[in-house]
Amino acid sequence: MEADSLEVPEGQNYGLLSRRPASLEAQIVRCPEIKMPISQNERSQMKNRATALRILKARVKQHFKEEEEKARAEKEPDKKKIEWGSQIRSYVLHPYNMVKDLRTETETSNTQAVLDGDIDEFIEAYLLQN
Repeated sequence: MEADSLEVPEGQNYGLLSRRPASLEAQIVRCPEIKMPISQNERSQMKNRATALRILKARVKQHFKEEEEKARAEKEPDKKKIEWGSQIRSYVLHPYNMVKDLRTETETSNTQAVLDGDIDEFIEAYLLQN
């Protein structure tokens, strides 16, 4: 953080003629995308500055995380959420044997071959569909 991005407002004189109280407020400025924190909780300016910097770091981290999620969503718009009921294949092993691909409606009764890794039939059906 550069020194010119920290703004320290002037202290206010509450009727004290002989001295001017030091400002305890610290505000970080100059970051267009993120709302800047102001800290006035502590009694020292250094603690307020540290608090404001901690808040700013958290906001910057959150901002970049949201941008990454937005970019990922734009890159993969048709990707479904991983939830119950959004599976690709269903396997029935009892009372009968069947594996069904829900995207292509392809079915096979040779469940042992599919469980052993022979899913070429489902891959071909998916590629032919798209």
